[in-house]
Amino acid sequence: MQDTLPISSPMHQPLAPVGHVSLMIDTFIANTNVEDLRAVVRALLVTGPPNTTSAFQKVAKQRLRKHRLVDRSALPPASSLFTYLHSGSPYSAPSSISSSSSTSLPSTSLEVSSTDASSDASDISTSDPCFTPQVKEIISRARVLFGAGLGIQSLPLLTLLIRGTQGLRWSEDGPFVDSMAILDSDIAQAIQSVYEEIAAPGSNVEQVAAEDAVHAVQELRLALEASENEVEQWGGEFPFQRGLANVEWLERSDVWLHMAPHLHA
Repeated sequence: MQDTLPISSPMHQPLAPVGHVSLMIDTFIANTNVEDLRAVVRALLVTGPPNTTSAFQKVAKQRLRKHRLVDRSALPPASSLFTYLHSGSPYSAPSSISSSSSTSLPSTSLEVSSTDASSDASDISTSDPCFTPQVKEIISRARVLFGAGLGIQSLPLLTLLIRGTQGLRWSEDGPFVDSMAILDSDIAQAIQSVYEEIAAPGSNVEQVAAEDAVHAVQELRLALEASENEVEQWGGEFPFQRGLANVEWLERSDVWLHMAPHLHA
């Protein structure tokens, strides 16, 4: 019997709606690799008509609202996000994290520490905590949301990460504080995304959305302030100065105060 290809012919796939994506382009999208697809999308956004970016963002928001918004009940507890891997630590933690569960993030991403069960304990910092694989997934989800202009929806994820650092200690020049500086930058970008979302021409944040936004920003600020106070008590370096400053700036901005005045009373 003649062998057949392990994949279906594009002609056997459901046809795209006429006037949306042609069959040939849909075949390219379905079969190209991620890096090529990213390059094509970036080139399209740069070289396309002025409204290309706004149209892209609109479609991205619609997709994310339908499939990727945060189900808070499914989020892991904050206490499970960071761990000490060396023995003798005053913090309870699993003895190892499998490196096979880690996946790549863009070059500007937060690097997530990982090791397998055979790693020598002497190779692990005795002062800095390490990231569990869940952290990378949460960071990626947050970046997808605020990058698409859904900054408000990304804040609970970032707040969860901040709360996950409570009770931890780290060295001033170790890898953990360097990684937290990248998370600090993510917080600043998310706040900028929130500002742009509510300041956009014609923006009409509904009452429920406004209440969610105020609550999300307040929760993030409280988590940052609690972290700052805790780190100050043990004499460490607070890694989220920029993020906290941006939150305070947002809450003082006219755009924020005018969004729903009665919510800020």
